Amino acid sequence: MADLIKFYAARLRKASFQELLHRIRTKLIGWRVKKSVSKGKTPFAVVPCLTRNFVDDLNLPKFIGSTNKEMVKEILGGALFYNCFDKETLKNWENALDLDVKRVISLELPKADIRAVWEPARLQHITTLLVYLLQQPNDAESREIEEFARQELMGWLQKNPFLKGLHYRSAMECGLRIPVFFYSIKILKNLSDQEFKYLSDAIFAHAWWMQRNLSLYSSLGNHTVCEASGLVFAGIIFGSSKEGKQWLKSGLELLQQELGHQILNDGGPIEQSFAYHRFVLDIYWLTLDFLALNSSYDCLDMKPRLIAGENFLASVSDTYSKFPSVGDSDDGYAIAPGLFPQRIKPCSATDRISTFPNAGYTVLRDENELRLLFDHGSLGMPPLYNHGHADALSIILSINGTDLLIDPGTYRYNGVTDFRKYFKGTSSHNTVVIDGCDQAVQVTGFVWDKAYSSKLDKSFVEEGKIILEAEHEGYRQINGSIIHRRKLSFTPNESLFVKDKFNGTGEHDFTIHFHIHPDSSITKEDDEWLIQRDGNSISIKLLDGEFELVKGQMNPPIGWYSPGYGQLISSPTLRSHRKGLCNTTSFRTLIRFKRFYSIGSKRGKG
Repeated sequence: MADLIKFYAARLRKASFQELLHRIRTKLIGWRVKKSVSKGKTPFAVVPCLTRNFVDDLNLPKFIGSTNKEMVKEILGGALFYNCFDKETLKNWENALDLDVKRVISLELPKADIRAVWEPARLQHITTLLVYLLQQPNDAESREIEEFARQELMGWLQKNPFLKGLHYRSAMECGLRIPVFFYSIKILKNLSDQEFKYLSDAIFAHAWWMQRNLSLYSSLGNHTVCEASGLVFAGIIFGSSKEGKQWLKSGLELLQQELGHQILNDGGPIEQSFAYHRFVLDIYWLTLDFLALNSSYDCLDMKPRLIAGENFLASVSDTYSKFPSVGDSDDGYAIAPGLFPQRIKPCSATDRISTFPNAGYTVLRDENELRLLFDHGSLGMPPLYNHGHADALSIILSINGTDLLIDPGTYRYNGVTDFRKYFKGTSSHNTVVIDGCDQAVQVTGFVWDKAYSSKLDKSFVEEGKIILEAEHEGYRQINGSIIHRRKLSFTPNESLFVKDKFNGTGEHDFTIHFHIHPDSSITKEDDEWLIQRDGNSISIKLLDGEFELVKGQMNPPIGWYSPGYGQLISSPTLRSHRKGLCNTTSFRTLIRFKRFYSIGSKRGKG
């Protein structure tokens, strides 16, 4: 109950009068509709009749990527997209959370994670089967696959009738299921007339409910884009009806609005999450492709912004097109794992230095395929900053696509309060913590207060070195007038010198952290730490002190890594602590590249 009160208090503080009216109206409508449904009544008088001929004339969006028989066999054997959770755990969580919704007790049960429960209910394992049927129409087991997909769909709808259960709690989840229902009525030829109507009615019901529960005002974000996409799909499918025309209009307006809101002028993400940026871009590409194939709507004006987003991701990605785990990630997909929509290919990232002033990132590269990301961006999207992490002035480093200095990731959203705080907080990033505090205040698992701002002050080349200087003022709001300033001196193919200094008053505790990928080998030679992974080596040395190595510590959490949603691995972290006056305390760190052929070997110049 305390978490529930804290959550609503935080939301009320951030809400405008118009938002409060919107939320009250939405709650009243929802209460009335659910009460009606519980009595066996339908909230809409008539569902427009959808014919097979009309659906046959609609075109599927293009699915890029491939499926394979091994994946299909796993799905036929009962595998779903569970993240890393087992089926029995999710079943227990679903039952408990469903009961929790009915009792209106709290937002989360101990250990239960509603995000993990929602994942398989997106039904994207069915999309995988459907795409396989498209790609392998002559497979000997195609009828078995088709029958399995039919039974899965009917079984889910029967188990989760309209507005009953927790899978209608999020309008976003409804928006993501609508395309799956469409792919099914388009591709499956074994649906009876009754089943065809059952699925088309589900599309209508999902869109009807979603239109009345859109994520607006302070809830704007990737949820809104998913909902807009669902409205566009439903609007085209039911385009001859009054409701369909309204859904298409609303969906297009939201897509246009959020295009300029969520994708910044330099192509970066306002949510400060690279994974959600990829997700949002793919939702746009999928929806625009469906629009272009099935309507006369001109989408050309949206594409330049999307291309800027693709160029941003290409720039922050390594040589294998893998971007670092900055901000929240729930491993969500617009279509399904391994499948993505048709995208416009981004420009190749070849510049030695690329700065994105709106998003707040600078990427440095050298001839040895080294990628260094410097974060001088904001906390995220106001007013709640839901998916941002307190990672100002953090650095992330990889060589040849091998991550060495890392962002530890996300782990989970719900049910693990201490770890949620840790992975969002400053101590899990390669920057400095002051007085044990984050750079902003965590109010709930998703809401921040006292958001900081950061800025890149200097960026220039001097005697072959790239110099960057940036600062953030998060600790001015928390601990008094303290400004953290970080200077990077980058010598390509050789080294990175990092200097941290602080402007302010009083004596404080300062702790610097460097998080290392758990697959790395780490040894210490004299006062230098040698880090090697997959043949790529760096060394780290604190010039005015000593690092200590910590790993898998619990109270408080430190030294943890999450390679995917729900996955937790202990990982090494180098840290150094000192106490002193702001104006006389600093950290000087030297990171050298390719200085050691292997751990424990004789030193040699790279």
